[in-house]
Amino acid sequence: MPGSWSNDAITTLVIPTRATTGARLVIDGTTGSILIYNSANVLVGQLDPTGLWIYDADGSYVHIFDENPGDGAVAQFRPPSSVGTINAPAQIGVATDPITGGIGTSFIGATINGNSPPGVYMNSQGLFLDAPAATGGGLMVAYADAGVVIQTGPNGDVELQDQAGTTRISVSGTTGAVTVNAPITYQTRYLGNFFSSNNEIGPAVVNSTTSASFANVFGAGGVFAFSCNGTKQAGAATSNLLCTVSTSCFSSAINTAVEWEVRDLNSGANAVITSNFFNVASDHRWMSGTQLITGVPAGAYNIAPRWRRSAGAGTLQRQSDDRLTLLVQEIHV
Repeated sequence: MPGSWSNDAITTLVIPTRATTGARLVIDGTTGSILIYNSANVLVGQLDPTGLWIYDADGSYVHIFDENPGDGAVAQFRPPSSVGTINAPAQIGVATDPITGGIGTSFIGATINGNSPPGVYMNSQGLFLDAPAATGGGLMVAYADAGVVIQTGPNGDVELQDQAGTTRISVSGTTGAVTVNAPITYQTRYLGNFFSSNNEIGPAVVNSTTSASFANVFGAGGVFAFSCNGTKQAGAATSNLLCTVSTSCFSSAINTAVEWEVRDLNSGANAVITSNFFNVASDHRWMSGTQLITGVPAGAYNIAPRWRRSAGAGTLQRQSDDRLTLLVQEIHV
């Protein structure tokens, strides 16, 4: 008709042209979508205002979209239908963790057959594992700079299990009680808070004894000050005191014997540690021994080496050339 016109602008484009089956690309300007089909005529990809979709024949898909404008893109992953009823897909996005409120990456697993997995949050504050309320609301927190912290939901317990799934250590969320289920192999050494060695040259004034009972040993200057002080951390059934004495001394006469012990000057707990027999007079003999003081509770101790003449008639003596070393350690039974 003269003076009339029609809108013949293209709104849909199919590549290859006019293809209706098989592999093709369909661009729909009306809906703002692009559809991709494979040679089996199955939709495998889609770009539309709701995001980018990638489909698989097993029912799984990937969906990338902007869930909340300004908060970053979100990627959803739907598992294959063969795993069960998919109530909600898995999701990776940007979120704040439930403890510090720090912004970072979050991963929420798919809900399958009504079971929701924990959510994982990662940011500069650390790693956070947040269990859903339906499973008790347990929360494990691994802080980046302050060690590892484990938190649980109301009345939740913490358990350490072996490879067979047997609980070895558990902590009650209601009472705080710790239960260790044998057999469990562990080894602990209590060294850091108890006793360094005491190492001292002999006294300028000769220190001597003829006592048949154990007597104190004098330090430099003839002052009785030779001992090791410290605090035993564990109880009698858990740890012992490992004592080592290294020293030298001599006898004024032949056929004389010396015996050394270590004794706690607070409780009297003791152990004989070494001995020697002098068949030459005035012969400086070096001797050393290691022994345990057992069955003593936790608490403060002042361990000292002591000596006695166990045989013979000579006088036992120490002078400035006779060094005395004492080392005490707390060790696990």
